[in-house]
Amino acid sequence: MKDKLTFSAYRLPRVRLKGLARNVLTLKRKSASGFSEKANEYYLEIQSGQLTIFEVGLEGRKEKVYSDQLSETERAKLLSKRKYKDNQYVYHIMEEVTG
Repeated sequence: MKDKLTFSAYRLPRVRLKGLARNVLTLKRKSASGFSEKANEYYLEIQSGQLTIFEVGLEGRKEKVYSDQLSETERAKLLSKRKYKDNQYVYHIMEEVTG
C-alpha cells in the first residue's frame, strides 16, 4: 500500500432538493445557490488517514480548500466509489496522479 495517494478530480455542488424545489416553484426568481461555479481542477491527497483537497486555478496557483480525517472504511469507500462528499460539494475522481 502506498503511503501517499494523489488524485485529480472535479467538483459539483451538492443538490439540495429544497433549493431546487424553490427554484422551480418560483419560476427561477429565487435561484438555488451554488449552481454556477468557475471551472478549476482539484487534487485529493490521502496520506496516513488525512484527506487534503487542493484547488488549482486557471493561473496555476495551488490552494488548500478542505482537510478531513478519514477512517479506514471512509478511505475504502472513497477509493471504490471514486467520489468524496463534504457539506457543500461532491468531488469526482478522474485519475490517480503519479510522480
